Amino acid sequence: MEPHLRYLACLRLSSDSDESTAIVRQRRGVTHYLNAPHVAGVLVGEAEDTDVSGGLSPFKRPQLGSWLNHRADEFDVLIASRLDRFTRRSLHFNELLKWCQDNGKFIVCVEEGFDLSTGPGKMMAQITAVFAEAEWDAIQARVLNGVQTRLENKSWLVGAPPAGYKIVSVEGERRKVLARDETYWPVIEDIKTGIRERKQSTHKIAKEFNAKGVLTWSDHLRVLKGQEPNGVLWQATIINKMVRSNWFAGIYTYKVKPSSVTTATRSSCPTSPTRT
Repeated sequence: MEPHLRYLACLRLSSDSDESTAIVRQRRGVTHYLNAPHVAGVLVGEAEDTDVSGGLSPFKRPQLGSWLNHRADEFDVLIASRLDRFTRRSLHFNELLKWCQDNGKFIVCVEEGFDLSTGPGKMMAQITAVFAEAEWDAIQARVLNGVQTRLENKSWLVGAPPAGYKIVSVEGERRKVLARDETYWPVIEDIKTGIRERKQSTHKIAKEFNAKGVLTWSDHLRVLKGQEPNGVLWQATIINKMVRSNWFAGIYTYKVKPSSVTTATRSSCPTSPTRT
C-alpha cells in the first residue's frame, strides 16, 4: 500500500467489551501503525462509536455510518485495531469490503496485520469475520441466559427501587431482590384505601399528605441515605404515576409484557419492569 494515504480511524466500544478493547487502546494501536516509516499515513478523522453493538452494520453506526454515507471522498483507508471493531457480523464485513472495492478504499486491521489489497489478505479477513461473528453470537447467548436466570430467581437488576420497596441482598448468594419497605408501606396502603374505599381523588389525597407532612418517595429515599429532604410536595400527578405503575398492582413486566404477579403479602418482588 502506498505511503501518505489518508486514514479514517474506526473505534468502537460495546457493553460486552473489556479493557483490551478500550477506546484509548484502540487509538494507541492505530497511531502506532500510522507512525511507522513505511506507512507515514495521515489521520484525517476518527469515527468513534461508543456503546454500539458489534452486530450493528457499519453503515448504520452513528459516526462511522456518517463517514461512509456522506464523507467518503475525505479518506482513502479505513483502519481499526481489530477486525471486530468494524463489525462482528461476516455479512456486514463483506458489505463493507465490497463498498471499499467499489469506492477505491482499503481496509487495515492493525493487530491481525491484514492487507486487504491482496487476495490472500481478503480471504483471511473473511475467515476472521466468521470467527468474530461466532464469538458475538456466544456473547449474546450468555447475556440472554443471564437475563433468563435473573427472571427465574427474581433478582433485581439495576436502578432505584419503585415506591414502597427496598433492595436487599439474598443471604449466601451474590444477588439482590426487592422487599417491601415496611417504614413506607403505610403510605402505599393509605393511597390504596383512599382511592378504593374512601373514593378520594388523588388531588385530595395529595392535599392531606402535605397537611400531615408525609414524605414523598423521593424525599424518603434521601432520608434513608442520611440526607435532608428536599421538601417536595405531594401532587396529584405524583400519585397518579404511582398508582398506574405495574409495581403498584404487584405486577412486573419483561419487555413490556406482564411476566408475573405478586401479592401484597409477599416479602420480595421480581426483577424491575423492562430492565434488561
